[in-house]
Amino acid sequence: MNEDMKKVLYYFALKYNGDFDKIYSSLATREKFDIDEFMRLKKDVHYPHVTILDDKYPNYLKSVECPPFVLFYEGNLNLIKDRTSAIKYDVLESGGRLISTVNPIQKGNGIEFDYIVACENQEDLKDMLEHIKSKGLNFKNYEKKKDKGIER
Repeated sequence: MNEDMKKVLYYFALKYNGDFDKIYSSLATREKFDIDEFMRLKKDVHYPHVTILDDKYPNYLKSVECPPFVLFYEGNLNLIKDRTSAIKYDVLESGGRLISTVNPIQKGNGIEFDYIVACENQEDLKDMLEHIKSKGLNFKNYEKKKDKGIER
């Protein structure tokens, strides 16, 4: 049952672009889960995600008002697992929410930044990642490796 509910949350997060009110309403009214639409929407996913039902979902977020049902993210999810680090939790111009932090790590004679950026929808995440990475800092590489077997 839990895995089915995670799938439902993921579906509505994709369908409604992470909009909390629309997702909540679809759950409250028991809107139909459309497997064909879900499969189509999943094809456009570019980032990993975590639902509020996942063990990896940050516990402290569950206690905020209207916690995100699904977070799309890039980086080290463990950096926001608890509130011990300086975590930015903000509302973006789009209305979506952003959760992020960085952790500097000594690497040789320099510093590498471990990071996490998480948003309720992929577009906000993409925009934030572009903004952050344009700063020219040495961020740890979490981008998906391209399947070399497909490229020729």
